[in-house]
Amino acid sequence: MSTHHYDRLFIAVEPQLDVVENYRLVQRDLIKFIAERKAVMTPMPAELCHITLKYIGSLHEDNFQLLIDLLDDVASRNKAFKIKNGGVGAFPSSSKPRIIYIDTLEGQKHIHALVDDIENSLSPYQVFERERRPYKAHMTLGRIRTPDCSIDLADVTAALTDVSIGSSYIDELVLFHSVLNNKGPKYDVLYRARLRG
Repeated sequence: MSTHHYDRLFIAVEPQLDVVENYRLVQRDLIKFIAERKAVMTPMPAELCHITLKYIGSLHEDNFQLLIDLLDDVASRNKAFKIKNGGVGAFPSSSKPRIIYIDTLEGQKHIHALVDDIENSLSPYQVFERERRPYKAHMTLGRIRTPDCSIDLADVTAALTDVSIGSSYIDELVLFHSVLNNKGPKYDVLYRARLRG
């Protein structure tokens, strides 16, 4: 009997290349701002930036085709759409940041509709756990590393509230497999489900 399973699976959408380049520029400036405050931001590699729709986690290979079929069903019900990304925020807050992110300025309604459809499609099956936390459409810029957790970036995020890194046409759902190694994360694309045109 096969015992193969996938770890760290997630469903996401990807920005266009020009947005990725602008993301890289904002990230570079933030690293400098944060270094001036005697802290370090470990950046997300720009080529891996994405908006996570749902984290799946571990999945046995026997359930993989079920996930693919459900993604195809979701994609067939949802039209392609446009989003605009910009503004900088932090989790859990700008005064006690752990994760720095780029916000989604336009297209939130479409993304939330996708997330709801994904959750409602997967949750009837016991192998997929429904996400209980409120959803926030964002692209992670990096993680803050400070010895005493005291850095405050409220003024920095406030100054970057209106910054825009551009728009993307979202026309597919992407199933990623996150692979960790000593050089950092690597995301393998396992499947792409095309949204309605």
